[in-house]
Amino acid sequence: MTKKMFFIMFISLCIFSCSKVYAYEVYEHENNDSYEKAQPVYSGYEVIGKINERDDSDYYKFKAEDNGKLTVTLKHTYDDTDWRIYVYMYVNGKYEEVQYTKVNSTDSEVYTLPFVGVVKGNTYYINVESGYYADKYNLLFDFQKNEYIEREFNDYYDEATDVHVGTYEGIINWSVNLSGDCDYYRFMAPNNGILKIKFLHKYADCDWTITYFMYYDGKYEEMHEKRIEYVDSEMIELPYIGVVKNSRYYIKIRNHYSSGDSYKLVVDFEPSEYIEKEFNDSFVTANPIENNQKYYGIIGKEAYSYLNDVDYYIYNAVVDGAIKMEFEHDYSSGEIILDVFVYDEYTYKPIDSYEVELDSRTKVERYYYDIKKGKNYYFKIKGDYYCGSEKYSFKVFNKRIGKYSSQVIKAMDDEKNIDEIKFGKLKFNTDGVKNNEIGLKWKKVPSAKWYVIYGNECGKGKKYKYIKSVSKLKCKVKKIDGIKIKKAKNYKFTCLAIDEFGSVITAAKTVHVSTTGGKLGNIKEINLTNINNKKLNMKTGGTYTVKYKLNKPKKKIIADHRGVRFESSNSKIAKVDAKKGKITAVKKGSCKIFVYTQNGCYRVISLKVE
Repeated sequence: MTKKMFFIMFISLCIFSCSKVYAYEVYEHENNDSYEKAQPVYSGYEVIGKINERDDSDYYKFKAEDNGKLTVTLKHTYDDTDWRIYVYMYVNGKYEEVQYTKVNSTDSEVYTLPFVGVVKGNTYYINVESGYYADKYNLLFDFQKNEYIEREFNDYYDEATDVHVGTYEGIINWSVNLSGDCDYYRFMAPNNGILKIKFLHKYADCDWTITYFMYYDGKYEEMHEKRIEYVDSEMIELPYIGVVKNSRYYIKIRNHYSSGDSYKLVVDFEPSEYIEKEFNDSFVTANPIENNQKYYGIIGKEAYSYLNDVDYYIYNAVVDGAIKMEFEHDYSSGEIILDVFVYDEYTYKPIDSYEVELDSRTKVERYYYDIKKGKNYYFKIKGDYYCGSEKYSFKVFNKRIGKYSSQVIKAMDDEKNIDEIKFGKLKFNTDGVKNNEIGLKWKKVPSAKWYVIYGNECGKGKKYKYIKSVSKLKCKVKKIDGIKIKKAKNYKFTCLAIDEFGSVITAAKTVHVSTTGGKLGNIKEINLTNINNKKLNMKTGGTYTVKYKLNKPKKKIIADHRGVRFESSNSKIAKVDAKKGKITAVKKGSCKIFVYTQNGCYRVISLKVE
């Protein structure tokens, strides 16, 4: 009994395997020479047919049980006759041509026709004709269920095939009766974000044109158009588009002078709030943007096309001060014009216009001052005639700016103490002194773009003179205002750390230094006599006075411009008397106490208040 059951199972397995490997052969049933008499076929059928007379034609019908891909393969005798095969779809009471293929007598004896995307519930008709009668053929039918397939007829907006994230297959078909086939796809944006599409085609098959549309204000508005040459890469990444939640977008695909050419669309979507959203082509429809946030956009046109895209952004200033605009782009041809406006007194008033040459630097920075909190500023981005579909990024940084160099130097000339003048941030001091040269050095200040050195001889009424601007953390001074440094003279210097807006982040306390070659000298070092390991612990409300000792050069006179001074990095934690060095612990926390001489020698105390 066991052997018998095993034998039955073995035979069943063989039959099942054979059914998967070999098609189910059936013969054509005459008279199947019209739609009404078409012979039903199914996936896996291989029909053995024959054209019996000159005007004979054979019809077959296939009913789609699911959405998917129907592929028909013709087997014929080489160099026998030419074949014409039509595929129709019965829709709205009519037999509409979907595909036409001519198979020449010299084509492969096993010729697979372009596939047809079929729709569940619809019936498709396959019509076979030949140039002569008494010609035999075999037709093999194969159906694969597939939701990611073009479904005819999708040759207009309201017939578009819906797409989501995934890879879709499509095909362009046309003939004398089916001219100008094009495929439309529809994407419904689930959120604000970026729609990315890759187009895959066979190398050197034909040229393609792909156009994006958006259903906007009751119309299908063109956004981008891309022409793909037949010799272009087999995978083309199309320009991305910024999409708006619940809006409809359409992708139209056409090819040129060819039929039966298949392609693939790889659809991807990335949620993002920081993307250009069409149509932002006017002041009224400008995209609102946030402070210090990078946005991505695209000038939506193909080079030399009539489509002339322009993008507008609106920024509502959050602080008085300045705006830095950063614009980045890919290396390309043509120009992009950046225009800036302020909405003031019911008028869009121009502030700036700048041409960006796309074949030069890929990053542009522009600065705008006298920005007023609450006002609306508009940024217009437009490509010229030679500019193609150009991707770009765009950011505005609105910042409250501090005083400018002239304001700080005037305060120092007038011997006024302002918040910008500190020792602890720059720690400005000397770096080698000669009889005709003075070296200066300082510490790096975060966000400083450059440093400006001012100086002059010491003396009443001697105002600071501009010396130089540097990006390094040291410099040598040999001349001031065109006059060489002299030996045995007293000089004063300061250093200003400047941010990208040109305002002063901090200014150094004045350094007083004497050149060599005479009786004058400079303090060599300062040491703390009652602080161990440069650390100090205190309790809230407590006081402590710092003591120190100066290392002075022998047989030299130290010109007294300013005695030793003290500074706290955070007076909310601990205060210090600038001249006497008495520290008062204010509240729990940590800070630094700086002890410095007139020529910049210093010590730092790490203070912890408990």
